[in-house]
Amino acid sequence: MCSIQNDFFHYMIGNTDFSVANRHNEKLLFAGNKIFPMPYGFDMSGLLNASYSCASQVNGTTLAITEVTQRLFRYFKRDEVYYQKARKEFLDNRIEMLEIIDSLEVHFDDPKEFSMAEEYIVSFFEVLVDDKKFDEYILEKLGLNRFLF
Repeated sequence: MCSIQNDFFHYMIGNTDFSVANRHNEKLLFAGNKIFPMPYGFDMSGLLNASYSCASQVNGTTLAITEVTQRLFRYFKRDEVYYQKARKEFLDNRIEMLEIIDSLEVHFDDPKEFSMAEEYIVSFFEVLVDDKKFDEYILEKLGLNRFLF
């Protein structure tokens, strides 16, 4: 489940510049019989949208995005039930997460940059709330789409 939560986190911040398998911008912490991915290096994420950022090509893989602000769900394929469980966990914590983000506004020099960052995170939750968007942006990538158009 930690792996899927990690995938959702990266999708939330629009980060494609990582690889758990290759330990690129990820460390693995071992605790007992569990493994916890620990992400770092978010400068290429859509949330930060740094002036020098570019769509990642981890291990020479060209991704289906051209801008870091475009989200792309990267994952290890698991059963849909785990993705739905992670979706529920993020939605159950949405209000608290958005409150934390709001509390960070005082640390932004430019109010416009804060608004853009906040809107970016809100747009992630819009995908999770909407079954059709969740299907299109997450489940369809896994070959698990439920809606036929």
